[in-house]
Amino acid sequence: GFVIKLNTKVYPTDDVHVRRAIAYATDYKTIQEVIYPGFDMKGPLSDAFKDAHNDGIEPGVFDLEKAKEALAKPKYAAHPITLVNSYVASLAFEAEVALLWQAKLEQIGITLDIKPEPWNRIVELSAKPETTPASTQVNVSPSYPSPDSMFYNQYHSKAAGTWWSMEWLQNPEIDALIDKARGETDVSAQNATYKELQTKIAELQPDVWAVAPNRRYGANKCLQGYAFIPMQSWDLNFSNFHWDCSAKPCSPAQPPIPICRICSPTVWAARQTKASDPSGRP
Repeated sequence: GFVIKLNTKVYPTDDVHVRRAIAYATDYKTIQEVIYPGFDMKGPLSDAFKDAHNDGIEPGVFDLEKAKEALAKPKYAAHPITLVNSYVASLAFEAEVALLWQAKLEQIGITLDIKPEPWNRIVELSAKPETTPASTQVNVSPSYPSPDSMFYNQYHSKAAGTWWSMEWLQNPEIDALIDKARGETDVSAQNATYKELQTKIAELQPDVWAVAPNRRYGANKCLQGYAFIPMQSWDLNFSNFHWDCSAKPCSPAQPPIPICRICSPTVWAARQTKASDPSGRP
């Protein structure tokens, strides 16, 4: 999904109340319906992991009054707050998200300092907590077919220092739960641990879980072999593709199907999914 990672080790996002205020000041529906079309995210784990997902976690709510209430509690309450936001400079939709966020945060007294960077620079900055921006826009999705790929890579202390883990959560309780799930051989017990993890991570608000975006591709009608795989860029395994101009083209009116051909009468978006790529590129 598309998230805004909040560095829990630097000003002002080292305060959980600031992080919660920021989350409340995010206009989710405008992002999902206008800027980067997609669906609600319900916490740090996609509900594609049906048995492991904690259905008690609600999607983010845009509520400026609650944002102001949260902002009245932190150690920075008596001081003006400036928040740095970085995003991939080549991605226009992330620039639009930054401008929208800037307008909303201004209404609760937070000044957003927008700093677009090349992707390689964002990766470089993420190596240390003191250089990681206070907030960074990024797409994340599983790199292997397990909830562990979302929890360990982003939130475990041993995984800190990459673009995945720009939250710098480094929380012993979170580490212990991730380790417990990794060592559990009973799937039901493991899923129970994953659900507990989601609750505790959501309480800490290390991210703004903004949108599970649709994925759209345009392709020549002769290109066949595409199959949706809900992991990071795995559906773009080009060794599975082949050229077959005799295949019957899809109709734009046809609904998406779990496994489909990439096809079009001319050039047409073949597939929409909730998967995403760290760079935001299809």
